[in-house]
Amino acid sequence: MNPERTFQQLDPLGVLIGRPMTYIAAAGIPAYATTMTWFNRFDIDYPLVAVAALAVVAVTSAVLVYGSSPLRAPFSLAMHGLVTGAACVAYLLSALSMWQSNGYVRDDWGPVVIGLALLSLSQYRPPKEIASTGLALALFVGLFTLLQSHSFVTVTPVINFALVAMLPILALSLASATFGTFLIDGLLRWRRRAQEAVSSYTTQNTGWIARSVQQDRVTILNQEVVPFFADVLHRGTITDDDRERARRISDAIRVIMVAEVDRTWLDAIVEQVAGHPSDDPDRVAVSMTMDQRTATRAAIIAVAQHPAFSARAFELSIRAADSVCTVELRATLETGDNVLRGQIASYLAVIRVVFSDVKVEFTNPTLTLRFSYEQR
Repeated sequence: MNPERTFQQLDPLGVLIGRPMTYIAAAGIPAYATTMTWFNRFDIDYPLVAVAALAVVAVTSAVLVYGSSPLRAPFSLAMHGLVTGAACVAYLLSALSMWQSNGYVRDDWGPVVIGLALLSLSQYRPPKEIASTGLALALFVGLFTLLQSHSFVTVTPVINFALVAMLPILALSLASATFGTFLIDGLLRWRRRAQEAVSSYTTQNTGWIARSVQQDRVTILNQEVVPFFADVLHRGTITDDDRERARRISDAIRVIMVAEVDRTWLDAIVEQVAGHPSDDPDRVAVSMTMDQRTATRAAIIAVAQHPAFSARAFELSIRAADSVCTVELRATLETGDNVLRGQIASYLAVIRVVFSDVKVEFTNPTLTLRFSYEQR
């Protein structure tokens, strides 16, 4: 899966922190439309159409909340189309409800609702997509406004009415695109600086890391090899028992060294929480990107920290088929709570963003998480 250049794709947790703003927008859009409908109630020719417009506005907000839920991340292009499409339909219904009596367009709520819908997508969709959608919808609204010229009460050029109707959409969509660009560029700039700091630290401490690894190996030798040689030197002779002991020590050290070489980062984290390695016969865990590793590690730890977690029943396997690797995590959580909406919900949201084909099931007490990624 190739992630889109959206703030949600680049920083899933950051979007979760800012999600209350989505709730505020979802509540504010229908509230604004309802208020303006009340103020313009004397211009309404078809009350049922006006009510239908407000109902579609409510649908717009509901789709926005539904699509931005962490359980359905990432926010897709189709969901973008539903939100903006519903807002556009609401605008058309509102305009039609005042078809004969809309003397001015400056107080129409339709263009503002479209603009607010686009503004609320700043964290979820690419800035260029938001800007282009805003431009297209602004042109559509401008052209439709020209069709209402028969109801205008002033002699001002009709094009001015069209520009007034277009302005909220253009201003709010460009503001949304600019804010999204600011968030993305700031995050990427921070990541570059962090990577430079990590690279610098690694370069400066390469010798220390090498000495640490060497010390680990020396510790292994000190436990078995050094005492054996000391004993042989003390006695001055080599017996058949010494040869057998040397063979056992050699085999044990070889097993340890081979295990260390074959041990992946995923084995290390699974052993930490469950006491046994992961089931990854092809060692494809090493092909995950850094973001995927971080999300997987965080999800495993979050599951392990659940009060009802059973280490003995924890399983994690990876199977490779062609270039696609499928991960399956199974955990036993003896709890009556809804695990999918509890403390691990945010981690599952990140998994949905950085991996594809994510499926989560919880049938008490078994939590099953499946996702896939392409080998690189």
